[in-house]
Amino acid sequence: MQALDLGLVAGEDIDSFWRRVAATCADWLAGHGLPARDAVLLLPFAQQIAPARRAWLAHGGWQPRITTSRSLASTLGPTALASPEQLSGDTAIDAFTADRLLLADQSWIQPLKRSSPRDYRVALARLVDTAQALARAAAQVPPDTRAGFLDAARQRLAALDAGPGLLERALAQVALAWVAADDRRPATDALFALRPSAWIWLRAGGPDPLAQALLAGDTPALCLSADLDLDRAWAGFTPAARVEEAVAPDFETLAEQATTAVVQHLNAGRRPVALLAQDRIVIRRVRALLARQSDGSGTPGR
Repeated sequence: MQALDLGLVAGEDIDSFWRRVAATCADWLAGHGLPARDAVLLLPFAQQIAPARRAWLAHGGWQPRITTSRSLASTLGPTALASPEQLSGDTAIDAFTADRLLLADQSWIQPLKRSSPRDYRVALARLVDTAQALARAAAQVPPDTRAGFLDAARQRLAALDAGPGLLERALAQVALAWVAADDRRPATDALFALRPSAWIWLRAGGPDPLAQALLAGDTPALCLSADLDLDRAWAGFTPAARVEEAVAPDFETLAEQATTAVVQHLNAGRRPVALLAQDRIVIRRVRALLARQSDGSGTPGR
């Protein structure tokens, strides 16, 4: 597999970026004597297919098959339906299956189910999440190495047979056995049987184990990396504003620090103040603290 870094181009808009992708792919295919019409260009997201096709149309010549790995797999054959005891991919259905079929006869989980139904539901959710994650991971490896992948997972769990986390290990073992007992072939297996003239993968947003496995085969392959090295991306950049960082040891301190910062900005005459957070609970707590600072008019800091 050959790898090329697309890098950053100053002043480049999105259409120019896709034209550069099309030109790079076309030049690589022509340089290796590979017919573009029989090649496959894998994109990270389905929303990128339309702009990529427009760029190839503007470039001219034959287009490769431009798609995502999941979309391509779905066109190569239907996905087998799950039987009542198999993973369906639907969280609610899989939780019901795990509760009624997998854990009903497990004596080690029954005390938790009787003493704390809430904790049992949390354990059930973790079991389903683990099983679905394992199934996705198993579908991303070649069919001939899948058994080895599952064996390696069993060995890792066996190596953790002592110490804390007994419940988590037991749930993981049930999840692994659930996945291993499924005799259906994942839809992605059809991708490994496909023989295009070349695989081209546009990497953006991090690694894709399935694409990496496809490109690791005998078919000519090119990886175009559009991922940004954050250290390089900000090299030579001088921020227009002063950035401060505060480290809070707990939730309440975080809310108090955010409230103090908002009030300081308002008192300095900087309005409006935008408060961004990933946790809605923190936002609600900050709003409550700001309300205490209000003079009754609803405006904090006056």
